[in-house]
Amino acid sequence: MMLLKIGRLPKYINLSAYDKNAVRALVGYIQNENQRNITLSFYALADLIDLSRSLLMLGLLKQLENILVKMASQKTDSLLQALIIVGNERSIYGGLIVRQKIEKIAAAKFQDIVQHRLFRHIPPIIFANVIARALIFSRIRSAFLSDGDRNSIQERLKTLPNGEKMIPFIMTTLTSTFCRRCCIIKEHIDKGLIRCGIPKPRNDTAIDLRKLPLLVK
Repeated sequence: MMLLKIGRLPKYINLSAYDKNAVRALVGYIQNENQRNITLSFYALADLIDLSRSLLMLGLLKQLENILVKMASQKTDSLLQALIIVGNERSIYGGLIVRQKIEKIAAAKFQDIVQHRLFRHIPPIIFANVIARALIFSRIRSAFLSDGDRNSIQERLKTLPNGEKMIPFIMTTLTSTFCRRCCIIKEHIDKGLIRCGIPKPRNDTAIDLRKLPLLVK
């Protein structure tokens, strides 16, 4: 263990807040027990990943992250659970590589995940990362959408959770020049890829701020 090597191994750790199966698996790993046939729920797996990261058990953490990526690539159910796991606070700051791998899988299966019952439970930051990929919105600029295309977008939005409420916002943003981009990935923009980056604004509707109900202090 890394904590033992650096002389910071605590004498006692209160693990009562963690799933008991996750704790049992952790103890078994420390004692070098054979755990090939162990079965864990996603809740327990999330706790075990959290524990291994907190205790700097990097060998165990790498194994668990590889398992998570493998499971995410197999079934949509597992993919949604993996997105939820990598979206927690500790994973956001400590599991960058595995998170990016799972986000890449999600982007490729975007049509499946938006129809899934757990779709609304995806952490906002993870969802934003997924849809920001050129993989999702690299097909056509909004400036080239026909009236039929826009009607089709509205009909599809109605099938999503709370999609009807989002229609006014989404259809308004589609008319803005600032929204006529395929992706905003810096590497793509730096390379000068023609379908990436934000075009120069023109013909946008001006907003008269004096008419907005803003509070003046």
